[in-house]
Amino acid sequence: MEHSINQAKIIDKIKKCLALSKSSNQYEAAAALRQAHKLMRQYKLSQEDIALHGVNEQISIGSGNHQPPEYECYLAGHIGYLFNCKVLHDLDLNHWVFVGVRPHNELAQYAFNVLYRQLKKNRAEYIKIHLHRCKTRATKTRRADLYCDAWVNAVYQTIKKFAIQNTNELNLINRYIEEKYPATYAIDRIQRNQGLRLNESDWRSYHAGEHDGAQVKIDQGVGRDKGQKMIG
Repeated sequence: MEHSINQAKIIDKIKKCLALSKSSNQYEAAAALRQAHKLMRQYKLSQEDIALHGVNEQISIGSGNHQPPEYECYLAGHIGYLFNCKVLHDLDLNHWVFVGVRPHNELAQYAFNVLYRQLKKNRAEYIKIHLHRCKTRATKTRRADLYCDAWVNAVYQTIKKFAIQNTNELNLINRYIEEKYPATYAIDRIQRNQGLRLNESDWRSYHAGEHDGAQVKIDQGVGRDKGQKMIG
């Protein structure tokens, strides 16, 4: 632990030197670059090691379930894709982990929190207004899941055009995950409608989710400023 803390301090110092190396003052820039290279040689650090230090994790709770519903998994995955992050599900703490380069992973965390909160609100309203006559709780839950599946898909169709794509960052993220999480597993998710033939009422729930999800407005500026409006 002590070694990793010290290395982090050294890398921060190198990054500051590299930033100063872009100074308009050529003498200051040259001195800063020499210092950065000296530290890298001294501590046997590569350019990739420096870049890898920029990868970190941001956490979102979601439902907090050990086995999250499929629509929640898709929402987390779509948000990760949008912000060039890899998404993991912590089986011990039951939360989502957005692994990426700051600020992209911070934006992913923020976007997921906002969209998941909106989805829960829309789901509750739909159940109250349209599913109160369902004969069984299982049927009500299953149709609410269909609504959410369609809601998430509709939102994804809106947000995918804003996706940030950076292959170099993804390579660093993959290396980070391989080193920190050498054993990863597919998420064990709840799939209440898989393989079922949908009836007319089921399809009504699905189309309602499509309609409501399509009304969610994603600000194009979301990739630039965490504080900008996400939902309209």
